[in-house]
Amino acid sequence: MGKKQRIWKEEEDDALIEVLKDLVIGETSFKVDNGFKPGFLKTVEEALRAKLPESGLKAVLHIHSRVRHFRGVHSVIHDMIVGSCMSGLAWDSEMKMVVAEKEVWRTYLKVCPVFSIYAIPFLHSLKCLQIRFFLD
Repeated sequence: MGKKQRIWKEEEDDALIEVLKDLVIGETSFKVDNGFKPGFLKTVEEALRAKLPESGLKAVLHIHSRVRHFRGVHSVIHDMIVGSCMSGLAWDSEMKMVVAEKEVWRTYLKVCPVFSIYAIPFLHSLKCLQIRFFLD
């Protein structure tokens, strides 16, 4: 039997992104060349507990998984937009989605059908792009 997957609320995502930004670009940066300093996830958990005391978010169970999710979505969108063979795909910051002419999408989705979700407005895609600078 699999584990129950946690559904993140928009306010939790927003708080997580705010905490990550503070910890990465703030005075006591946790960012290092190959990831984060020891204690990073625990510090994020404590900061989220202060912002959202009822959320019950845990470092290993929830936060680590969500940061991995953000990295994965960012990677897909980045490859779609700036990949060497992805001419015709672009990010629409107003609509918060990847856009392209219909024929470009048809061609792309023949090769990568699982990425069709990025053809619709996708709020978390924007959030992943917002935090790109410190997850790379």
